[in-house]
Amino acid sequence: MSTYHGPRCRSCNGPCWQWKGSVWGYTCAACIAEHQHAAAVRADARDQKALKRSLSKLFGNKDSSAVSKVASGR
Repeated sequence: MSTYHGPRCRSCNGPCWQWKGSVWGYTCAACIAEHQHAAAVRADARDQKALKRSLSKLFGNKDSSAVSKVASGR
């Protein structure tokens, strides 16, 4: 049995025979998928935080006074 002498994944150091371009270089498909999954989880958390902040600003701000019927023209 011969050992693998080809290029290695730059993340896990496992065998990676295919060049993935200038961004990924020699990175195996499993490491790329893991990176993309982690990035999606971070993006979801960031979006949830932004949504919570927006809703808090929209519904949590009690500084503005209610518009009276006279002021609204009714």
